[in-house]
Amino acid sequence: MTDRLRQTYRNTLYQIARNLDEEQQKGLQFLCVEHVPRRVKELLDFFYALEENKKTSWINVSFLMECLDEIGRKD
Repeated sequence: MTDRLRQTYRNTLYQIARNLDEEQQKGLQFLCVEHVPRRVKELLDFFYALEENKKTSWINVSFLMECLDEIGRKD
């Protein structure tokens, strides 16, 4: 079951990355500037950085959901 949840989480991150426009990406990066280095440009690398900084995981996506909500996404 956990493998399935992890895969669903990864698939969801991938879909979010594919569907954010440039303005939304910039907004997300701005909101997370304290957690993700500015040198991170690719959105999937951005999500990895959030995971490395313990801001999101397959178990807890609340921080990511809050940020997406702030940029007008309800993913």
